[in-house]
Amino acid sequence: MAIKRCTSAFAAVIDGVPRVVPAGTLVEEDDPILKGRSAHFEDVDTYVSRRRRAVEAATAEPGERRSLPPRRAAKKAAGKKPEGGQQDAGQPGKQEGSTS
Repeated sequence: MAIKRCTSAFAAVIDGVPRVVPAGTLVEEDDPILKGRSAHFEDVDTYVSRRRRAVEAATAEPGERRSLPPRRAAKKAAGKKPEGGQQDAGQPGKQEGSTS
């Protein structure tokens, strides 16, 4: 028995009972929701084969060459010390706003 996957969400009334079918729902081939609504479904095998192609392998196969983007040159930070060994205005021992 084949299993179908819903490709787009929809709602329908089956035997007087409202039924909401979200995208991605799996139903068996004999489910009454499929009758007249086959445009909303696809075979699970079709979905799996399409999905498998879309996922890139994390590692290269033996003998496979991977192209890598060129490396960027690292930027060096300009870390200059203050001239004369003086510190900022917030040095310890001095209070802001005091006159000496």
